[in-house]
Amino acid sequence: MDGETLASFIRRQRLAKAHRDLTDPTLMHLPIHAIAARCGIPRAPEFARAFKAAHGLSPASTATRHPPPRPRRARRRPLPEA
Repeated sequence: MDGETLASFIRRQRLAKAHRDLTDPTLMHLPIHAIAARCGIPRAPEFARAFKAAHGLSPASTATRHPPPRPRRARRRPLPEA
C-alpha cells in the first residue's frame, strides 16, 4: 500500500472484485449495475468511468469478452438392437 491512500486502496479492491464478478460465468445473469452495486459503487456512470480507467475496457466489453461457457451437447448413443 506504499503511498496509497485508504480510499484509493478500497476503490482498487472494489474494482478488482467487479472485474472478477464480470468474468465469473456463474454471475453472467446479473446486470452490470447490479455487479457494481455488489462491489460498493452504486452509481453506474461513476462505476463505468472508474472501471475503464482501472482495466482499460468498459464493464460491458469485459463481460462480453468472457461469455458463459456453452453447454456441452450430449452424445447420442445408438439404440440397442432387439
